[in-house]
Amino acid sequence: MRDETSLVALEVVEIPYGRTSADPGGHFSDNTSGDILSETFGGEAHSTCSFPENTQDRKQHGAKSAVPHGRDAWSHVCLPLLHLPVQLSRQVSQRSSASCFFVSVFDVLSSLRFEADLVDELPEGSSQFDILCSHMRLNTEELKKVMPPNTVYVTILRDPVQTFESVFSYYTFSVPAFSLAKKAAETTANRSALSVFMESPESFWDPKLPENGLARNPMSFDFGLDLQHGNAANLTALAEAFHLIMIAERFDESLVLLQALLKLKLEELVYVHLNARSARSITPLDETTRARIGAWNLLDIQLYDFSLKLFQKKVEQYGAERLKREVDLLRASSSRIRQKCVARRDVSPEELEELVRPWQSDSATIVGYNVRDNLTKEEQGFCMRLVLPELQYHAHLYFKQYGRAMRPVPTE
Repeated sequence: MRDETSLVALEVVEIPYGRTSADPGGHFSDNTSGDILSETFGGEAHSTCSFPENTQDRKQHGAKSAVPHGRDAWSHVCLPLLHLPVQLSRQVSQRSSASCFFVSVFDVLSSLRFEADLVDELPEGSSQFDILCSHMRLNTEELKKVMPPNTVYVTILRDPVQTFESVFSYYTFSVPAFSLAKKAAETTANRSALSVFMESPESFWDPKLPENGLARNPMSFDFGLDLQHGNAANLTALAEAFHLIMIAERFDESLVLLQALLKLKLEELVYVHLNARSARSITPLDETTRARIGAWNLLDIQLYDFSLKLFQKKVEQYGAERLKREVDLLRASSSRIRQKCVARRDVSPEELEELVRPWQSDSATIVGYNVRDNLTKEEQGFCMRLVLPELQYHAHLYFKQYGRAMRPVPTE
C-alpha cells in the first residue's frame, strides 16, 4: 500500500462545483496541456468528489496513512450523492497517478445501496483505488471493502428545504410521487406541482415503490439510511463518522476548512458553480410550503441541524477571524480566474457546444458557461477543464484510466 491518505467525499447537494488550481495572483498554474478540447469522451455517469491530505502532514496529526482522495500524494474518493460534485478530483487525476474507483452500473434513483462487487476492476499497475468518482447510496461496510482503512470521509449538506425543491425540480418526471403531483397540478390554476405535492404528500407517495426513495428525506436516503425506522440517534452516529461535513450555504468557509484538513494550497480551491438551474426552473417557496417541506423531511432537518452545529464548532476551533481572512483570499482568487476564463455564465443549453453542455433533466433546464476565445492553448485547456460538466469529465477520467468508453447502463 502506498504511504498516503485516503478520503471519501459524500456529497448531498444540488449544485456541483468545478475547480482547478491557479496561484493567488490569478496566473494559470495547471501544467497540463489543452488536449482535453480534442479528447474523445464516451459514456455517461454522475460523479461527486473530494480529497485526502499528504502523508507527512497526516502523520504529524497522528493519522494513519493510506491513499484515496485527492491531490499530489494522496487519493481522492468521491461518493456521489444528489448533485454536488465538488470536483476536487480534477487536479488529482491530472497531477498524480491516482486510481479512480468507478461503479460499473448505477441508477441515481435506485433504492439499492452500494456493493463492492459493482466496482470496475483495478487499472493495470494499481494496488488500490484512490478516488471514488461515481454516484452511489452510502454503504459504509461495503465501501470499506474497496477503500484503504485510513480513508478520510468528507461530505456536504445543503439546507433541506432548498434540497427538496431542487430534487423535485430535477426529478419531477422520474419519481412516481412527483409525477402524480405534476398531473394533479395540471388541473389546478396557478399552483406549482411542488405546492400541490406538499399540500398532501401522503396521497402521492407510496414508500413501497423503490423509485420513490428521493421523495422524502433525500439526503438521508443518499446516506443509505432506513427511512422507515430512522431516528436522530442514527443520524448522529452517521454524521460523526465523517471527518468534515461541509455546508453548502457556507461553501467558501467549508472549502477553507477542507483545505486545512487536507493540507491543500488555498489557491487550489478556486471554483465555478456547475449544474445550476435556470431561474425559470426554480420554484419560489412561500412560508407555508417551506414549513410543509420541513415537516415532510424531518430526518433531513435533524441531520442538517446536527451537522451545522458540528460545522460551527470547527469554525470556532479554526478561528473565526482567521477563517474570514482566508475566505476573502479564496473569493478574490476565484473572481480573478473567472474573469480570465468565463465569457458568459448561465448560458442556455441550446447555445452550448456538446463538450460543455450539462446533462438536461426532463423537468429542469441546466445552464453552463462559454469560455473566452482570446486565450492561449494552455489557458484554454485550463479554462475548459474548469467549466467542463461532470458527465463529460467523468467519462474523460474513465477513458484516461481504462483506455475505453464507459459501459452503457443496461436498459433492462
